Amino acid sequence: MQEHEILLFQRDLKLRLGLAYQSTNQLLEAIACFREAAEEDPESYQPVFQLGVAFLSQGEWEAAFLSFTKAIRLGPAAAESYNNLGVTYWMQASEEGPEECFVKAISLQDGLPEAVGNLGIHYLLGGRFPEAVRCFELAIRGNEKAPCLSNLGVSFFSQGLLDEASRCFERALALDETFAAGYGNLAVLFQKKGWLEEARRTHAKAAQFSLGAVVPFKDFSLCPLVIEQALPLKGKIFP
Repeated sequence: MQEHEILLFQRDLKLRLGLAYQSTNQLLEAIACFREAAEEDPESYQPVFQLGVAFLSQGEWEAAFLSFTKAIRLGPAAAESYNNLGVTYWMQASEEGPEECFVKAISLQDGLPEAVGNLGIHYLLGGRFPEAVRCFELAIRGNEKAPCLSNLGVSFFSQGLLDEASRCFERALALDETFAAGYGNLAVLFQKKGWLEEARRTHAKAAQFSLGAVVPFKDFSLCPLVIEQALPLKGKIFP
């Protein structure tokens, strides 16, 4: 085995080990492995991207920003890096960075649901409700998921479209009967309609389940932005 092949083998080994650590939320160990993999092959895209994911999950925004900007230099057509860079900007309360990155990700991978949903959250929090609705409707097209449906419901509610909002929350709960944020949001809607007994029962139902990570918006719980995680590994990892 030649020296270059040995380096690639070591890089792949470190990358796979890092992904194993990341899958069990051992982020410090994952970061160490991804960093070593990137040092073995500095021009390889995937170790740098995965390093950014680990930093982002760890809450190290500046390190995540540097990793994703480098990943974009190494793989300029990689939609997942633009999506994650947008999340990083958003976590740092940047006003323009998230939208630019999410739009770029969508342009590179048409209809990338994670980026479309993230753009919808950005619009919703910015009070751009019709644009948020369009994003969430696109994100769930052909692949309905409870978190995105719930966010769509909040977008409708914010425009006074209570019936449309109710249908979204109910569809979300039909997909996931343990979805605490969906119950909580539906309870807010019932309270708005003056259905106090229904609101009380639905709040009690929400309390039975773990709320998980949410983004507060007025009286609602938005499901958070989505980070693109590990890229698929099949056989040899690409250089």
